Amino acid sequence: MTVLLLFLVIFKKLGCGDLYYFLFIMFGFGLTATLFICLVASLSAFILNFSSLKKEIPFIPYLSSGLFLFFIAQQNFSFQFS
Repeated sequence: MTVLLLFLVIFKKLGCGDLYYFLFIMFGFGLTATLFICLVASLSAFILNFSSLKKEIPFIPYLSSGLFLFFIAQQNFSFQFS
């Protein structure tokens, strides 16, 4: 997954700050949690920016909201991500 993120940075589809944040989440919480957070972040970014004409959007706020929802899901619904 790290190689995929690196390719996205090289081809200017993802910023360096996003890469560092992804790596922090991946090494801190594991691969399963990272995929859950990435799914939530991608869906929320798509829904909120569907009609926007901007070509580039900051992705870290969506990753942060995904991380927040991950913590809520883990506390309230007893999901066990390893």
